[in-house]
Amino acid sequence: RREDLPGGGPVPAIAAALDAVREAMVFVLAADLPALAPAIPALLAGLQGNSDADLACLAGADGRRNYLAAVWRTDALRGFVGELADPHGVPVRALVGRAATVEVSDEDGWGRDCDTWEELADARRRWTIREST
Repeated sequence: RREDLPGGGPVPAIAAALDAVREAMVFVLAADLPALAPAIPALLAGLQGNSDADLACLAGADGRRNYLAAVWRTDALRGFVGELADPHGVPVRALVGRAATVEVSDEDGWGRDCDTWEELADARRRWTIREST
């Protein structure tokens, strides 16, 4: 599924995709997180380990949460999206304002995004070093 106005941001894309979700939990992942794969089990365990939580997301050493590296309880996400009059232009933080959140430590930089060619080159160097050790 695709959002009604392509390029409208993550929240309209999430809203459009929710109709197709049939599982009890759904991952919300940005496409510019190339090192994210090892975080998937940790995110899932974080949410499954806390029955009161609505979502689990990565959190860096600086305490910054990455809401586009997260797993949600589908019903909770549907509820928060449903409360929005119009998802267009709404920041992801608006979905998590009242959500009970579990932070998953991102000490390895899984949630580090690559917005520039330099950041992508740096990510590739880090992977090469990890694979050779």
